Amino acid sequence: MNPNQTLAYLKMNKQIHQKGVIANLFQILLSMGIMVIFSGIISLGASIYLVMQGIALIINFECINLQNYNIKRLEMKMTQLEKIKNHKLKRKNDEYGKVIEILAPLLERSVELPTKEDIISEITTLEQLKQMKNMIEELQQQNIPKSKEKTLM
Repeated sequence: MNPNQTLAYLKMNKQIHQKGVIANLFQILLSMGIMVIFSGIISLGASIYLVMQGIALIINFECINLQNYNIKRLEMKMTQLEKIKNHKLKRKNDEYGKVIEILAPLLERSVELPTKEDIISEITTLEQLKQMKNMIEELQQQNIPKSKEKTLM
């Protein structure tokens, strides 16, 4: 629903993998130094560790490439995604506009959430009541699969 939030997440994920690349390079250099200084079983252990860090380096590098690809793709489609987001928000506003007119003043009055009695007392038209009912049913439908998954586990 929010492309800017997705873009920020992708950039954060890229930074995590960049730090991983730096850590992998440091550990590779360290294990190479241990292999040069020591011999025998310590050198064998360092060489195994070197291979493991090499694989981790490749994985982190490929993750950075993937994040770069996803960031560029998202940036190219940002205007289209913003239009979709605005269309969805407009549709939600059309569906629940009257209910929002009721809830907004209630939420602004106090820090606490309004009670169901407060909300019901603010409903004045049949249209507001229908929109409230539709909003509650939609929220219940969104929560049903989550609760079923929890009971199955």
